[in-house]
Amino acid sequence: MNDAWSIVGWTAQKPPVTFPDSVNPPWKIPADIDTVIVSGEFHSLDGGRPWGYVEFKPTSSWTHAFSKVSLMQPDFIGRIGMDGKFSLTIPATDTPGIVETDWHYDVTVVLNRKVVRSFSCVLPKFPLVVDLNELLAL
Repeated sequence: MNDAWSIVGWTAQKPPVTFPDSVNPPWKIPADIDTVIVSGEFHSLDGGRPWGYVEFKPTSSWTHAFSKVSLMQPDFIGRIGMDGKFSLTIPATDTPGIVETDWHYDVTVVLNRKVVRSFSCVLPKFPLVVDLNELLAL
């Protein structure tokens, strides 16, 4: 059979690609782009393990002048593991050399298929590690 569905590389028939380890993104953020590690822990009131994800979505596309990298509004998604924890490394909003100004992240927390929290925030490069619960909404 030699139609479009059997050609190697044809993606319409393939499932979406997922990266279960949120600490290692599918591409490497260049070293000259400052990053922040956002982490958090979730517990269920009934003692069970909550499952879901935390999504950080930039409000605009931007270009980093020094490394010539363009970020086209990707979703940075941290999967909440069996222990209720997640960790995600994402670009800081105040990285020097970013051409776009006044951008921020829209954050969505989904637990057990329900959006439980949604807010916008900035992520300055210091501190290097921040807890999700310590982020201030804009």
